[in-house]
Amino acid sequence: MALSLVASTAFLTPGCGAQRPGDPAVALSKDKQLLPNRVGPGLIDAEVSPIPDVPIPVGFVQVVEDSSSGYGPSARVVDHHYEGRALVPELMTFYEHRLWQHGWTQVGIETTSEKQARITAVKGAEGLEISASNRFDIAKMAVTIGPSDSIRLATPDEPAG
Repeated sequence: MALSLVASTAFLTPGCGAQRPGDPAVALSKDKQLLPNRVGPGLIDAEVSPIPDVPIPVGFVQVVEDSSSGYGPSARVVDHHYEGRALVPELMTFYEHRLWQHGWTQVGIETTSEKQARITAVKGAEGLEISASNRFDIAKMAVTIGPSDSIRLATPDEPAG
């Protein structure tokens, strides 16, 4: 029994140098989905995103129990939550370089700390807010879409990190 536990732990532990000190070897999302270890620098788009015009990085999982979406009279109403392995500055850079490819116009970024930031954008009558926070290399991210006047837009002059 002890041998199989050691073997399975070794299988899930990343290779030499792939893990930063203090990062958990195995991480689970709030709803117990495995958050895969990163395999290289940077973030790339997942092939499929629950929100077609808002990309999600590979390895991020949706926390379904905390997410909802629908349609209001003038815009979609989306409140999705995701978890994955990334640092907040990496997430802000990821969205800075991708939102425009999906028709969004970035309004600004607010960086509260190295471990907490948000980016906002507009597209027609819709506003978008993506907020992220970290503990170690585990990121929690909220994606909110609603009428543009219902989203508190970030200031455009804040640096991404």
